Amino acid sequence: MMKNNNLPKGWEIEPFDKCIEKEASSNKLKIPQSKFLDKGKYAIIDQSMEYIAGYTNDSTKIYKDDLPIIIFGDHTRIFKFIDFPFALGADGTKILVPRKDMLNPKYFYFFLKGLRLENHGYSRHYKFLKEKQIILPPLPTQKKIASILEKAERLKEWRKEADRLTDEFLKSTFLEMFGDPVKNPKGWEIVKFGNLWYHYSHGYPGRNNLGNPLGTLILRIRNVLKDKVVYDKLDREEIALKYIQRYALEIGDLLLVRVNGSPEEIGRSVIFQGFDEVVIHDDNIIRIVLDSSTVLPEYIQELLKSRYIRSKIAKTCKTTAGQYLLSKMKLHEIDMPCPPLKFQRRFVNIIKNVETIQQSQIQSQQQIDNLFNSLMQKAFKGELAC
Repeated sequence: MMKNNNLPKGWEIEPFDKCIEKEASSNKLKIPQSKFLDKGKYAIIDQSMEYIAGYTNDSTKIYKDDLPIIIFGDHTRIFKFIDFPFALGADGTKILVPRKDMLNPKYFYFFLKGLRLENHGYSRHYKFLKEKQIILPPLPTQKKIASILEKAERLKEWRKEADRLTDEFLKSTFLEMFGDPVKNPKGWEIVKFGNLWYHYSHGYPGRNNLGNPLGTLILRIRNVLKDKVVYDKLDREEIALKYIQRYALEIGDLLLVRVNGSPEEIGRSVIFQGFDEVVIHDDNIIRIVLDSSTVLPEYIQELLKSRYIRSKIAKTCKTTAGQYLLSKMKLHEIDMPCPPLKFQRRFVNIIKNVETIQQSQIQSQQQIDNLFNSLMQKAFKGELAC
């Protein structure tokens, strides 16, 4: 047991391994992802971002001892607080059983979440976690700190739920305006996707001269996220002018993921909104310039998210060396409902109003995150009035 003169009286520091009774994961409990159910009696907890990864009805795979416990993702560095019987996901999920004689489990969970564990890729991180020191206030103080942080975390969850409802609003509005693409109840004209664009291309294939600070910005798959382009991790490469002219992106371009190890990621799309310097795309991204006299990119992007189109894209993918590929020929032949432009423009106006709301939500999320992080820092320094 160690003491720190900068901590309040009665606070102590212990090494991580003395704060847990055991690491209780077992191969006998683990359920492969192929056996996950959409519904079931017991939740499956793994190291993914999702709190619950799936379900099972197999009672022989259930962990129900020493609850509550903390789950640690050995690869992902994710912590989860679990206070109900559960089944364990596949490899990389650790079950940490805290010593309840010295730790409030919820306090332990928040303290672990506040640790900085360096990212070593898809390596094991538990060995780094075991090197950490745990700050231990008296148990009554731990309980008070946990209660305060729990309330702050609840604010974050409410913010996420508001974001989810905003997304659901757009989906339901799309269905109300245009109907189910499968049934096409409004009788829109059906057009082959390829007849709605006048330009289709894969991007720049080179991988040379990376890291040149004066090079051209290159958009890659990792920069194509949910409905937006992420610019903070763009590569730069020294590229000949003829390739820059050929692959430069323009405002309104529809960009689709062409290659990925997961079929769910194929066809993920964004609309390029412009940047303050030239950006080109690599050959794992498809650039489509739509016929603006017939269709708008915002309408097509929303249509690409529908289950109908997602299933069509999944069926057209072919695999090569474990990678799924989206071909131009197969994409060209997908049937797309094509309503008149006046209806598409109404939908775009709704999107713009929603984007204004989302922008305020982002600011709200940042403020809540800052508040939560500030509370965490103060709590574990003994600066939080409890």
